Amino acid sequence: MENPFDKTELSFAISEEFELTPTAAKNVINLVFEKIQNALSEGRTVELHEIGAFSLKEKAARIGRVPDGNPDGIQEGVVWETPPRLKVVFKAYTAFAEHIGEKLDRVVY
Repeated sequence: MENPFDKTELSFAISEEFELTPTAAKNVINLVFEKIQNALSEGRTVELHEIGAFSLKEKAARIGRVPDGNPDGIQEGVVWETPPRLKVVFKAYTAFAEHIGEKLDRVVY
C-alpha cells in the first residue's frame, strides 16, 4: 500500500466536488487541521462523527540503550533516559474501519 493520498490530491478532489479552486480547497484543509491542532494543544479530544477521534496520549519516561553494532558510530551500550512526552493518537470509529474493510474485502480495525 505505497500510493499515499496526499494533501494535493485531496485538495483537487474537494475542489472538483464543491466547485472550488484547488487553492481554496487546500486552504479549507489547512484550516481544518489547524483547528484540530489547536484543540489538541488545549488538551481537548477531537471527535469527528462517524470517522474517529484524535487525542493525546501520555508516554512515560523510559530508559534507552544504544544497541550493539549500531551503524551511527555512537558508543555501544550508552544509556539515557527519554523524557515523558505526549503522542497524538487517532482512533478510527468502528463504522469507519468497517467501511474501509468492505472496500478492501478484509477485516480492518
